[in-house]
Amino acid sequence: MESLKVISALLGVEDCTSLRELAVQFGCPKVVPHAADILQRYTRDQCCDIDFGSAMFLCAALFVAAKREKVKIDFTKLKERSGVKKMTFDRLIDELQKYVLHAATSEKKNSFSARKRKGLMETIDAQIQEATGILDNQ
Repeated sequence: MESLKVISALLGVEDCTSLRELAVQFGCPKVVPHAADILQRYTRDQCCDIDFGSAMFLCAALFVAAKREKVKIDFTKLKERSGVKKMTFDRLIDELQKYVLHAATSEKKNSFSARKRKGLMETIDAQIQEATGILDNQ
């Protein structure tokens, strides 16, 4: 794998891979929206000019999304595909985990408020039905 990278670097050939292609290669295409969301949140919070479309960021986002969705993925092969050392890959995964936790808490807040509204609507419907029942009895 390393020799292929060296030769492609010497020839100037870039291995341009998208998040969707990586997900298909690793058998988890259903996590692509979550991985894209995590990567988008991460890039929005960073202030430096870095290529977030590189294999390192794509692989880390895919791993974090797969872990969140409880989809098994081969960590070793994904790390090799990223082209960085294990320590660097682990640090990036830890950074991206923060954005997953933030997204999960905001989703819980949204679901709670939706349940709250649903309860309110049910209460209003019940009051309307009671009012129509009282009017029918008179």
